[in-house]
Amino acid sequence: MRVNINISGVSLKLIFILIVAVTSFLLGLVTGYSLGRTITPTTSTTTPTPSELTDITTENITTIRVSIGKTVTTDTWKLTVLEVNETRVVEAIGYLQAKRGHKIIVIKIRIENTGLSRGVPFSINLNPGQLSYPVLITDTGKVYYLYDYDDLVFSFNLKGLEHIEVPSKEVIENALDIEYFSFNAVVEEGEYHEGHIWTVIPENEKPLKLVITYYPPLHKSLLRIEIIILHE
Repeated sequence: MRVNINISGVSLKLIFILIVAVTSFLLGLVTGYSLGRTITPTTSTTTPTPSELTDITTENITTIRVSIGKTVTTDTWKLTVLEVNETRVVEAIGYLQAKRGHKIIVIKIRIENTGLSRGVPFSINLNPGQLSYPVLITDTGKVYYLYDYDDLVFSFNLKGLEHIEVPSKEVIENALDIEYFSFNAVVEEGEYHEGHIWTVIPENEKPLKLVITYYPPLHKSLLRIEIIILHE
C-alpha cells in the first residue's frame, strides 16, 4: 500500500524551528549556556582573607573584593572606604535620629582623580570612566541605596529616620558628625574628595558589603567593586 505524505509550507516551517531550537540547546550545553540563565565559570586568583584583595573574572565582568581601608584603582579613579560606623543619631543639617527598630550606617569614603582631566566620579547614566552610585547589601541579602550630604535635605521622610527638633544634651554629645560628600562633586586632576555617605537599615540586619560598579572605556569588562564590611 502506498501512502502519500503531503508536507505543507507551515509544517516545514515548524520542523525548521524545531531543528534550530534543538541545535541551540545542544550548543548551550557545550558552551555553558542554558535556557533562562547564563553559566560562566569563575576563577579566583587568590585565596580570600580579610586583608587581601581578591579578583574574580567572568566573561563580561571582573569582581574585586577588598577590606575596609584597602584602595581599588581603576583607569581614572582610586576608591577607598576608610571606615564604617553604626549609630542612632547623626548631626548634619540639624539632628537626625533612627526610629525604633532601625539604625544609621555611616560610611566614610575617599575618591581620588588619577585621570588626565577634572571629572565627576559617580553617575547614574553608565558613562565610561565613571562609577555607579554605591549600594549597601546586608547579611539578609537586601539592598539599600546610600545617600550623600545633599540628600539630607530630603531625608526627613525617609523610612526609619526622624528629625529631632529640640535635641537633648545626650543627643548632642553622642551624635555622629556627617562630613560633607557629594556624588556630583567635580574632582580636579590629582585631587581627592572625602566624606560620609549613609543609609538606614533595620536594627536586626548587619551591613555585609558596599557594592560599586566601574564602567570602563569600550572593549573592557565591567569592574564590580565589593568592599567587605562583615567577614562571614
